[in-house]
Amino acid sequence: MSIQYQTDEQGNRVAVVIPLAEWEAIRERLAGERPVAAFGLTPEEARQTRARLEAFAPDWDAPEMDGYDNKF
Repeated sequence: MSIQYQTDEQGNRVAVVIPLAEWEAIRERLAGERPVAAFGLTPEEARQTRARLEAFAPDWDAPEMDGYDNKF
């Protein structure tokens, strides 16, 4: 996937741009099924998982992590 990030004047990521064909493939894959259900999670389990993962957001979004964007 060839993701591009748009940044503000301070270098903070503010938007993501992906090719339209890739976006359509994502939409098709998720169509008709709630994403949390696709992972076998209840809505409450999804909320709890999101809350736990939000703690990682500052590290994940740090500029020094950019080197990992295309690594995997």
